Amino acid sequence: MIRRPPRSTLSSSSAASDVYKRQEKASDELSRFGQAEAKIAAFRERYLLVEQRLLRHPSFIAPFAVTVERSLEFYQLTKIEALSGAKTGEKYVLGLLAQPNPGEFMIEDLTGSMAIDLSQTEVTEGFFTEGCLVLVVGEVVNAVFHVNMIGMPPQETAQDTRQALGNVDFFGQASKTLDVSRLQQMEEEATDVRHVFLSDVLLDKREVLQRLEELFQGFEACPPMLFVLAGPFTSRALGQGGEDMASYTDKFTQLAQLICRYPSIAEQSHFVFVPAMSDPGMGKVWPRPAIPDIFFAGFKEMLPEYTATSNPARIRFYSQEIVIGRMNYMHDMQRHAVLEPSETTDPATHLAKTLLSQSHLSPLPLTSQPVYWDYSHALQLYPNPSLLVLADSYEMYLVDLQKESQVANPGSFMVDGSFLLYTPATKECEPSSCSF
Repeated sequence: MIRRPPRSTLSSSSAASDVYKRQEKASDELSRFGQAEAKIAAFRERYLLVEQRLLRHPSFIAPFAVTVERSLEFYQLTKIEALSGAKTGEKYVLGLLAQPNPGEFMIEDLTGSMAIDLSQTEVTEGFFTEGCLVLVVGEVVNAVFHVNMIGMPPQETAQDTRQALGNVDFFGQASKTLDVSRLQQMEEEATDVRHVFLSDVLLDKREVLQRLEELFQGFEACPPMLFVLAGPFTSRALGQGGEDMASYTDKFTQLAQLICRYPSIAEQSHFVFVPAMSDPGMGKVWPRPAIPDIFFAGFKEMLPEYTATSNPARIRFYSQEIVIGRMNYMHDMQRHAVLEPSETTDPATHLAKTLLSQSHLSPLPLTSQPVYWDYSHALQLYPNPSLLVLADSYEMYLVDLQKESQVANPGSFMVDGSFLLYTPATKECEPSSCSF
């Protein structure tokens, strides 16, 4: 079952426990052309989600009875508006990293903003980009916050999030039909279920079709439940002419003809199509709507059971949530990092830690990656998914940051035939390839 998450609004409150217990579904009609208030609300919601999660972390929970000896066992967040009148000394601040002018940085929260000095900053894991939420440690000198250390807000397991927000349904009515323990039992019994993820499936390239044929030959004896194909589906963006539209439609018709040559796959596997920014759609804005049905006219005649979904897309398999996003993540995050990342950690781990810590798929400046403000909630990673598939042109990788969350990139199917094979019952994600 594939659904979009419900949009929620957060009521502001001085007590974090009150904030996260008062989530409600938004009743306003959503639009791709949102008002200015929607932009403010999108950033406010991002901030409050991370703040509430941070204040549940053991390091930021004050002991019930504080003594002199125990007063240093926890950290206390300081709001920016309180920095100017606070006593001197080291402070912990959560805020949005901004760059109003080249080389000038500020940190912002819901109470105000302040200039920061990053010249002597020690970095931890992650890509620190303009537009991401960071936890900084330092002190104020002459109205400038001198940052000694910068880090990503600590992550939280999906189980801990659901326990804290037990009354919130994150995935729609399906999650209410059975209790979690029963769903997990059914999940573990489905040992024969597998999902295949591919990216850069350029249907106008002969080598891609040859690799797909090899892939289908390998799976014909034991078809997977899902084939998730991420774009772009042609090597050049669709133009405005009728010839381009007909050619684009023909590519999916040819794919259906290829699939039908393998009866077991055609009958038992479900195909899901996730668009890239260059696939048909309006502008290069996130989240990306599904490819219009008109382009699947020929495909539908032969294989009526398919799903053209949005980018990002979410798949529910019993108790697991799988999120698929198609963007050149590694290139964009490295390009917009304002600090050199730690060299002791590989880039894939930096990227995975950044996105899970942000609980958002696009912690980038809007000038680089525009977002439909009313639909910013569709980019949230909250709670953390069981599997986050970052369909990227970057080389294949698999990162396991927590026991129940994995971040993986299937790589470019066009370049080297790489793909991911996922077994939900065991939560095993296997990097694979077609060696045509």
